[in-house]
Order: sequence, then C-alpha cells, then structure tokens
Amino acid sequence: MKFKIDTKIPVFREKINYERNVIFYGSCFSDEISKKFKNGGFQINSNPFGTIFHPIVLAQNIQNSICETVNSEHIFQNENYYSSWKCSSLINAPTYQELEYKLKELNTKFKENIKSASYFFITLGTSFGYYLKESDELVANCHKQDSKIFEKKISTIEEMYAIWKETIPMILNLNPSIKLVFTVSPVRHSKDGLSENNRSKARLFELLSLLELEFNCLYFPSFEIIIDELRDYRFYEKDLIHPNQLAIEYIWEIMKITFLDPDSLKICEVGEKLRLLEEHKALSQDSRKIQEFNRLKKIKLHQFLKENNKFNW
Repeated sequence: MKFKIDTKIPVFREKINYERNVIFYGSCFSDEISKKFKNGGFQINSNPFGTIFHPIVLAQNIQNSICETVNSEHIFQNENYYSSWKCSSLINAPTYQELEYKLKELNTKFKENIKSASYFFITLGTSFGYYLKESDELVANCHKQDSKIFEKKISTIEEMYAIWKETIPMILNLNPSIKLVFTVSPVRHSKDGLSENNRSKARLFELLSLLELEFNCLYFPSFEIIIDELRDYRFYEKDLIHPNQLAIEYIWEIMKITFLDPDSLKICEVGEKLRLLEEHKALSQDSRKIQEFNRLKKIKLHQFLKENNKFNW
C-alpha cells in the first residue's frame, strides 16, 4: 500500500563534484538549499544581490553582471542610507558612491562565478511584481517604501520569456559548459491570494516550458516534491507557507543522489557527519572521556581534510 505519490526525478548525467563552484540564485528556497550544499563542503555562491523572487529582475541582474553595468537610476536614498531597486534591503551603503562601488564589486564577482561554475540553480518565486509608478520600473524589493508609489502587476509569459531569451545566450556565451537548472519555489505567496498564487506559479511553469524547448536548460521538481509528495502541513513552518527544515532535508537527500557524483556523495556524507560531531558540545570539558573524545575528533577531522583538500570546511 502506498501513502504518497513519488515525484519522478529527471536524470542529470553530468554530476557535481568538488572541483568547481555551484551558484544558487532566486527566492528564499534557493537560500535554504545553498546552505545544504555549503554544509556539504561545496564551493557555492548564493544570491549576491539578496533574495529576489521575480524572473525579470533576476534576468536583469545577470545581464548587468555580465556587462558589468551599474544603472545609477536604480539607486535611491532610503532614510539614512542608499539602496538599489534591483537588490534586497541587505545591499546598502551610507553613501551613493559606496553603494555604487559595492554593486560594481558584486557584478564583477558574480560574473566570475558564472564563468567558473559547473551548475547554476535558478529558483523563480512569483510572476507578481511591484512597479514604480513614476517610471514603470519593476523593483526587486519595495524597501518598506510608501505603497502609494508602486503599482502591483502580474507579468505576462511573453514579457518574462523575452528577457530570459536574451539572458540565457549571454550566460552560455560566458560559460558554454555551465548547466542551468530552473526550479519553481514551493513557497506559497498567500498574501496575493491562493488562486492568484496558483495563476502566478502557472505562468512560471509555462515560462520554463518555453525555455526548455529553446535552450539546453533543465528543470528540477522541487515544487512538486513539496506540494504533491509531502502533501502535509507538518512539513511547513508555523506560517503554513514556508517549507520547514524537515522538508528541506528531504529535498536535499534527493538532490544529493540526483546531482552528486558517487565519490563526491561519499565525501559529502562523511563531511556532514563530521560537522555534526564538531558541533557537539559536552556540558563539561573536564573529564578524561571528554578530553579523549575531543582529541579523537580533531584527528578524524584533520585526516578527512588532508584526504579531501577540496572540501570547503
């Protein structure tokens, strides 16, 4: 007797190893998965411009990075510091010049990461966006500004497809061997309304269907795993919107088997156990048993890192 539907996971023939870095980009779900890869010792780059949900802004930031362009019109004064309409509120500086310099640095570093990455995971969150009324410019984040200056609109599939049709060739021209893997965030944007959220997600799926047909990009079903396979609110945080750590761990186990080559999988799992061992703190450090435990722990860790020098501890 079966009690759940198993999601069909695509076969990804080219695997991830410890030789090259991996990029995670997009919604907060992307942040959660990147932490798992980082804990597994991989070289990762995660959301350099902060958490961003909308496909158009994600594409715009990639284009700006590849072209090493900072659009000064996107920078504004936010109380006592400066922010960018294309970044989250985490990216800020006390002066305009400092923020411009920071954005230039982020663009350059992100471009270098794209150039050297083996996999580029991009998680799309929503088709809804907020536009500045005075310029009709789509923002990544409203930065707690007065809602009167924005207009909320849902983007068309054609609008989202047009910019990604430009962006993907730019990425592949920079790094022809990179593997682009798109996912749709399982986080429900319930403030939009549940029906509206479903329509928003549906447009993202249609967008990715078009991109898969035209380009050599891939799709990982994180949305389906959470929504259809783990169909239970015990896999969500108290807000009933965000997947909890149990759900993230479940997806991580699937991703390890799906994306890691056999040798890297073994190294990753040993490294994860050693991290748990390292995090274990005894109530007292005085007993001989604890001292011996700490000594053996250090020996194990030293030997592991000596044998696996690519593991990013």
